[in-house]
Amino acid sequence: MALNLISSIIVFAIQVLVNFLLAPFILRSLGDEAYGLLTLANSLVSYGYILTMVINSVSGRFIAFEYHAGRVLLASKYYSSVLVINIIFSLLICLSSALFIYKIDAIINLSPELKGDAQIAFGLYFANFCLGLFNGIFSALAFVVNKVYLIAFRSALASLVFAALVFWLYYFLEPMISYSAFAALISSIVVFISSLFIVKKLGLGVRFRLRYTRLRLLKVLFKSGAFNSFNSLSYSIINGADLLLCNLLLNPAMVGIMAISKSLIITIESFIAMLSGVFSPKLTELYAKNLKAELVYNLRFALRAQAFICLPPICAFVGLGAEFYALWLPFKNEEQIAFIYALAMIAAAPALFSACMYPLLSLNIIVNSLRRPAIANLIMALCTFCSQFALLSLTNWGLWAMFVCASVCYMARIVLFDIANAARNLELKKSTFFIDFARNLVAFIALLAIILVLKNLILLSFSWLLLLLFGALFCLFGYLFLFFVLFNKEQRTLFLELIKAKLLKVKNANKRDNSSL
Repeated sequence: MALNLISSIIVFAIQVLVNFLLAPFILRSLGDEAYGLLTLANSLVSYGYILTMVINSVSGRFIAFEYHAGRVLLASKYYSSVLVINIIFSLLICLSSALFIYKIDAIINLSPELKGDAQIAFGLYFANFCLGLFNGIFSALAFVVNKVYLIAFRSALASLVFAALVFWLYYFLEPMISYSAFAALISSIVVFISSLFIVKKLGLGVRFRLRYTRLRLLKVLFKSGAFNSFNSLSYSIINGADLLLCNLLLNPAMVGIMAISKSLIITIESFIAMLSGVFSPKLTELYAKNLKAELVYNLRFALRAQAFICLPPICAFVGLGAEFYALWLPFKNEEQIAFIYALAMIAAAPALFSACMYPLLSLNIIVNSLRRPAIANLIMALCTFCSQFALLSLTNWGLWAMFVCASVCYMARIVLFDIANAARNLELKKSTFFIDFARNLVAFIALLAIILVLKNLILLSFSWLLLLLFGALFCLFGYLFLFFVLFNKEQRTLFLELIKAKLLKVKNANKRDNSSL
């Protein structure tokens, strides 16, 4: 377990570092319009997940369940059925992508000189998507035996291959959109080959046989994964349709500005979601044992712990964001930097709300209540899309309208639905967790105010070294401040004991590994 967690964190850090280094490099090489097309290509290709998520999102769970129950043959039938349906998915995607690529200039806005390059990029991305379907199924076998670290190491290797290719291609050759797509495809091929090796190495006895394919098993998977596909539709509308609207109703160059403004915020949201998963096993255990009072206590502690870990870096980012973007994107002028920073701050507002309440969302899975959240997500997504479309059509507010609409709708879902729904999942008063959310939010506002005052007092000029130094100091101060603001004496003791227990567990695991050698 410790190895899985540590390896996942390391891979997350590597991927963040790769994206951090590559984003400005590619943007500077391609320009706003071409970079926007690159981002749009990724977004449009991901719509395929709406179709495939319904089966693939739950395949690992069913294969693992049957394998551990000793029904290896049935696990092989699930495995074979999923591989066959993914072959069918791939054929459908190839057909639809060929039509899309042929008529690309009739579907999206792009400069004539970029058409050929964009067609190649889209073709490579669609091929990469199809290959990724099989990589995901092969990865399920590592999940079966709880060797997720193998997948993590494989992902780290793929990220490094992708980064190396992108740097080489854009540095030594004339920049083209399709280079990133080509690098992504090569890294996926590396993943595919390593996946085949891992499957063979694991030797689980779960095998692919065409005759094992069963329609009834696919129906079982479809029924179980329907809400996941539903949520994927909502996610695609929120994070993909806005890029398409921007391309069609504004201009292709604005897509690049939108993408770079959201890139770091997406990373922050991913970190918040990853961290929240640490609390889920304990909450699941307490729910299974019907220990409701302990569950509520631990859930409230999780809310404070999540806020404690996430809020100081968010405060430091908000306080030093303008200086960060000026250093990160040195080829942009002062006005462009100010615009990108303002958009990023608008996009950061929902991430802040999520950091103050994200553990509550885990209750949807713990109590197996997915229908209401799925409907709420879809309503939010449709409201976001419709409001963005209306404002872009009727006003000249441009990207301001898109970012404000997305953030307001996201925060409205959190305040009006998610917090109350968590209480409803536990059959509590709907207002139960609002005080916890409000406490975390007020603590953030107080901390941010202090950091902004300190920044104005001590900072005159910036370099990367000074930015990192003051960012670290602000985070350290934030952790000390929130440790006493968010936690009472009992919770401070509990939090320290939790950290000590985790460190001791890792230390003992290392000792066992060394003794086995």
